Amino acid sequence: YVMYTVGFLLSNVMPTLTVDGFGKAGLSDTSSWLLTSVIVAGLSSGAILFTGLSIREPSSEQTKPLSKFSLKTLAADYWQVLKLRPLRLLIFAVIAYLTANTLIVADRMYVFTFQMGYSGTFISMIMLLFGLLGIVLAIPMMKLAKRFDKRSMLFVCLGLGGCALAAMRFIGVSSLPALIFLMCVFAVASTAYWQLMPAAFYDICEVDEYENHVKRAGTITSTLPMAEAIASAVGMQVLGFWLQFKGFTSGATIQSPSALAAIFDCFTFVPGILLVVAALIMLRFPITKQRFETIKRALNDSV
Repeated sequence: YVMYTVGFLLSNVMPTLTVDGFGKAGLSDTSSWLLTSVIVAGLSSGAILFTGLSIREPSSEQTKPLSKFSLKTLAADYWQVLKLRPLRLLIFAVIAYLTANTLIVADRMYVFTFQMGYSGTFISMIMLLFGLLGIVLAIPMMKLAKRFDKRSMLFVCLGLGGCALAAMRFIGVSSLPALIFLMCVFAVASTAYWQLMPAAFYDICEVDEYENHVKRAGTITSTLPMAEAIASAVGMQVLGFWLQFKGFTSGATIQSPSALAAIFDCFTFVPGILLVVAALIMLRFPITKQRFETIKRALNDSV
């Protein structure tokens, strides 16, 4: 998660700073962006490589040869794992959260620019603050997750974050402290999701093994990026359609009141409701910490 946040900072903060710097050094806009892209790509690749090389998973088991690929078998596996109610609930929660996340991430530049009137450099500083906050929250979030179960943590963080976002629609965000508060609230929900939701998918692997007596970790965990792709696409389409419907003019420095209201709705109220929906779904998620430990003991006893 820390290295993911490093990549986030590189891609969101560095371009504005480096392009301006290269421009002042005498490079053209094209050359400035090209050089910035090379730097960001190189550093991001290094972060990904470092993360991959740092993974250690000691195992005493011998590697089993891969079975022959069969589309029919793959489809049957997906059909069977999707019958698991906990997995379906997680997929719905992922779609709700990531649709909200896509709306906020894609819409915040409009809010910073048109609603708040901030410059590109100042926006980069806000992005930097948000990224650093995610790193700071990562460690206490993991410690709390060990004390409480993932379901409770996700319910509380997503639920409170959603209520706060929706409330800010009516309270208003007219000052920098209010905006920082809003971003901090979202940072808590975002950190909880990225830290705990993937781990919750791995918990389903034990449930599947307990109920169906097979190990299909790859099939189960692959449903997460599928749900993420669907949610990201839906979020972007919803944002684009709604802003266009409300009269948003691309390239204009001043937007109409209806467009500004739509921008603010997609930054606060709509994602807030989606986060509350995700929290309520997690409340119905049946795999508590105690039940998961019971399943693990049953699996160990059966070996």
